Amino acid sequence: MDIVGAPRSGPSHLINLLAYQRRFAFFTTASCWAWPVRNLHHPNRRLFTDVGDCVFTLDNKRTRTIPALVMPGEAEDVYARAIPVYRHVGAHRYQLVPAHLGNLDLLRAAVNAHLRFFDQPVLVTKSPFNSLRIRQLDELWGPTTRYVHIIRDQRETADSMRRNRFEFIHDDQPLAAEDAWTLFTFAVNATAPHERVLTVTHCELLTDPSTTIGRILVWLASSVA
Repeated sequence: MDIVGAPRSGPSHLINLLAYQRRFAFFTTASCWAWPVRNLHHPNRRLFTDVGDCVFTLDNKRTRTIPALVMPGEAEDVYARAIPVYRHVGAHRYQLVPAHLGNLDLLRAAVNAHLRFFDQPVLVTKSPFNSLRIRQLDELWGPTTRYVHIIRDQRETADSMRRNRFEFIHDDQPLAAEDAWTLFTFAVNATAPHERVLTVTHCELLTDPSTTIGRILVWLASSVA
């Protein structure tokens, strides 16, 4: 199951809540393209699922600074090698390029390693850039893939991109944050098979997380039945 949507639209919070259900495998902040799960076996590391609800009182920026705490992560070091869609210019500045295939064996190995580590049949993953990789991901994994599209208000998302200094270049032109929202959002709508997409909003995730997560779990169970 892949969480897609524009950057700063809430995929990190959504995957945290889903991973906390202990029903999924997931990439983590300790995952590595060279040794997918080796760091997860380090005796001094702790998964956030073992800490308790208190971890949700901190935002993602702060949890990433807690020593040895392992949170769900994007594993962009894996995805960027398997299906490149950008050239990393620096910090949060990216030059977008057409999606093309790279080292798919690397992605397959990472997925299988995490499925074994967590001993779960389904991997939930997230990356805004996967919004631009859907055709390739669908070719790789086929009809077993499910997409959760999280949408946040365009203005709020754009303001968050600017505050966090996310910048994108497309067709050799810098994108306004609002246009970046449009590009990522429309990419999902245009390429994800509609029968395998569930749309949730950032607002409902914040105001009623239990109902939202429950709806996702029910949808996933029914869609793979």
